[in-house]
This record gives sequence, structure tokens and C-alpha cells, in this order.
Amino acid sequence: MQSAGRRPISDFRFRIEPATTNVAARLQINPDDLVVVRESRRYVDEIPWSDQVTYYPYLLAQKCGLDTPHDIPEGTVRRMAASGVIEDTLMHEISSRPTTDDERRQFDLAPGVSTLVYHRVGLVDDTPVRYTRELLPADRNVITHVKTSRGPRQV
Repeated sequence: MQSAGRRPISDFRFRIEPATTNVAARLQINPDDLVVVRESRRYVDEIPWSDQVTYYPYLLAQKCGLDTPHDIPEGTVRRMAASGVIEDTLMHEISSRPTTDDERRQFDLAPGVSTLVYHRVGLVDDTPVRYTRELLPADRNVITHVKTSRGPRQV
């Protein structure tokens, strides 16, 4: 964004709460188990751009140092990897739906604009270690997914 002359900013929030039924199902934990929630609302040139909420099982978040009410400069995935928790699988689920009234107000959207809903679950040995739900107004976002292999190669 900055290289395009745009000004990105982020509004970070942190909390610890009991897992909802949906969050518990995605993380394969019990409803009401504690989760660390790291939320970021992103803006571009002061225009609301996305709302991202990531949930981590509480004990894992403690082990990896994610239970801090501050932004983590290197990012949570690198912080987890430094603690030996290295994601080996990412599951992506992307859908579109009509925007709710709250989202229309939050993102200052015109009537009829859809919301992209992007769910990601990071796993280690088939065990979920994080669940991210991102809301993206469809009038200003494009999801591009690129996968590269870093394994051995023959030339």
C-alpha cells in the first residue's frame, strides 16, 4: 500500500474469552474453553478496509507468547514458529454473502455491496493452532492466493 502512495493503518485489539460454539468447532476444542483473541481493523487512507479476528487456544497462546495485549512486530505465525509450533497445513474457506447492517455502517458501504468472508485454520500435525475470520468489503478487496513449495527440487 505504501509503495502505491496509500496510507495503511491498523486498530489492534486483544482479549481472552470463552470460545463460542463456532470457534470451538474450528479449533477442535470445547465450547467455553478459553481462547486468546487478536483483532485488527485495517484502514487504507482512513477508509475501513478489513476486519480480521484470530483465535488461539489459550494454553498454546501462553506457550508462544501470543497472550500479550500488544501488536507482535514479527507476526504471530513467526512467533509461534520460534516456539516450535510450525504450521504444516492451512485450510482456506472463502465465501461471499450480503452485508449485514452493522457491516454496512462499519465499512461505510453502499447498498448492495457484498462481504467476502475468509476463514483460515492453521494446523500442526492435523491439530488446529489458530483460526482467523476476515471480513472484506467486496468493493475494495481482492483475495489472491499463491502457494509455493520450499521443498527439495531437482534442476
